[in-house]
Amino acid sequence: MIYVSIKRKNNFITGFTIQGHAGFNHSGPDIVCAAVSSLVQSTFLSLDKYLHLNLECELRAGFFELILKDMPTKESEAVLNTMLLGLDKIAEMYPLNVCIKNK
Repeated sequence: MIYVSIKRKNNFITGFTIQGHAGFNHSGPDIVCAAVSSLVQSTFLSLDKYLHLNLECELRAGFFELILKDMPTKESEAVLNTMLLGLDKIAEMYPLNVCIKNK
């Protein structure tokens, strides 16, 4: 199971934690894991390379955490909420593999 925890402050998303493994298939052909990974990596790249925000990140096997060190902006909210929309749809389609907390 992949667990997604969304961090908020004053109704703004300030970060997220993704942990676990989908277990939908073997590592490699696991489409659930690939979908979640793509969304999370695109979100990180958008916040870092496009918006140039100051981020704190931790990455290890089965774990990724991202915290905004800057104040949230309209742009960061758009990126993070777009990620959350995608994760919500994946969790809806694969409820045995993805669980989202603190929406």
